[in-house]
Amino acid sequence: MDKRAFFTALAATIVPALTMEALGLPITAMLSFTLVARAFGSNKTLIDLITGAILGSVCWFLFSRLGLQLGGFLPLAGV
Repeated sequence: MDKRAFFTALAATIVPALTMEALGLPITAMLSFTLVARAFGSNKTLIDLITGAILGSVCWFLFSRLGLQLGGFLPLAGV
């Protein structure tokens, strides 16, 4: 077992619990996607970040269209 990949994937599962309220769904999804891609061996960090941001934004948009309460697109500090 590759311990580095395991702990990177483990970090990807912990990131949403720690960052969802502060950063919002799109950025949290971007970070988690990038970590999972890294765990699977991707070395294209910028492409992974962009892909994660796009997927997170699309998910947020679709969830909001379904009427699920996810809050604002990006939370504003202090509001």
